[in-house]
Amino acid sequence: MAGRWGPTSPVRPAAGRSADPGPGPKRADRPHRSGRGDDWRKSKLVEGDEYAVVGFTPPQGSRTGFGSLLLARPDDAGAWTYAGRVGSGFSDEMIRRITRMIGKAGGRDPTVRIPANDTELRGARWFEPLFVIEVNVRGHASSGLLRQASFKSLREDKSVDALSDSDRRSGAQAPATGGSGRRTARRKGPKAPDETVRRLTSPERVVYPEDGFTKADVADYYAKVMDWFLPEIVGRPLSIIRCPEGLGGSCFFQKHHSGGMDEVGHVRLREESGKRADYLVVENAADVMALVQMNALEFHPWGARSDDPERADRVVFDLDPGPGISWDQVKEAALTVRDRLAEIGFQSFLRTSGGKGLHVALPLRPRSRWPLVKNFARAFAEALVASEPQRYVSVATMSRRRNRIFVDYLRNSRGATSVASYSLRARPGAPVAVSLAWRELGRLKQSDAYSLATLPARLKRLNADPWEGIDGLEQDLSRWEAPVQD
Repeated sequence: MAGRWGPTSPVRPAAGRSADPGPGPKRADRPHRSGRGDDWRKSKLVEGDEYAVVGFTPPQGSRTGFGSLLLARPDDAGAWTYAGRVGSGFSDEMIRRITRMIGKAGGRDPTVRIPANDTELRGARWFEPLFVIEVNVRGHASSGLLRQASFKSLREDKSVDALSDSDRRSGAQAPATGGSGRRTARRKGPKAPDETVRRLTSPERVVYPEDGFTKADVADYYAKVMDWFLPEIVGRPLSIIRCPEGLGGSCFFQKHHSGGMDEVGHVRLREESGKRADYLVVENAADVMALVQMNALEFHPWGARSDDPERADRVVFDLDPGPGISWDQVKEAALTVRDRLAEIGFQSFLRTSGGKGLHVALPLRPRSRWPLVKNFARAFAEALVASEPQRYVSVATMSRRRNRIFVDYLRNSRGATSVASYSLRARPGAPVAVSLAWRELGRLKQSDAYSLATLPARLKRLNADPWEGIDGLEQDLSRWEAPVQD
């Protein structure tokens, strides 16, 4: 429905195509005969699965970068266990690409449980689970390690933490049934943030090496902006980005409550696999500072509350510029999204991402179920693309994003997250995602204009919250309900 935005003409997302199951092990168009000719396929000889990369062995001979990648999988308790290695199947370009991703990460101490007396791992370098790859294997050895593993693909679309949600764990138990999925987070008495800052371990550790900001600077920043930051994350399921060695080492997403986080709240939620897991939930300033103590830099909340996780109270459109797009074009796109939402009766709010783009946030009251929210976000994005295809794209494929702005609506589904306002970003310069009033957009120079060093001063100058009233708006999404896709 290019150019039409009213409730009487909802956008119907394109119907999904049915999956092609493909042929069986033998081609049906050939006659049966005894013996194994070329028409037979070798079945069940190769298995494929996804693993986290937790280290590498040094290259040998003429090879550069690494010899083999060391892999791990989560066990039933969520701990990482060594799964084996993969050294074949890499193109020269993929070796160079993965070597750049690893960078300088790695130490001699294993970060996962490994077999005793494995002499092949003596020269290995280890780091926390860093990224995900897909591997083909031909079974497992008696030790449980992979046999004849071969690299298949780099899974940049999947976070390491997502592997913990998989139902492919060995010995996985049947998911628990029943329960409402409502919050079970503990509530504690208040604790002064400065108390947590005072007992910070390794405060002198440099977190942002290019800028010299330390762990103490990070803690001090969050203590200063706490009154602004807390309303954006409190009572919501949360993912964080932790950088135990600072930006010079490896950083990783975490959404599950884990050992050592006794001071932080949690909520037990159902996952896509059917299992239930404890998700992080911040309840107060002490929770935030406890996560900072554990080297958390970024905070990414759900668009739903932990006491009602099946219904969203926010929609977020992330405007991500592709190559060839200027900052002025990004700002113009944000205004276009604001105006198009206003045409269908919705007021929206503006946020810098702290990266290259801008977020447009749409509050919902009453809250809406996730299928409706996801289909609305997709319909809106596709209608925007249809109206101006030379400016926008709604698919993540990089080859289609040159000279266009990616309207990322995929953050609007159950379990997806967006960076919180006033959260630091794990990027050089220590930039911050910041809530803005629409009137401020014109003079904004770039999305990472504010940083750890400059944002506290901005907040002191403000007379009012740029997002004042966002949680009190009555904006009912159900009037624009579109058909729900499977």
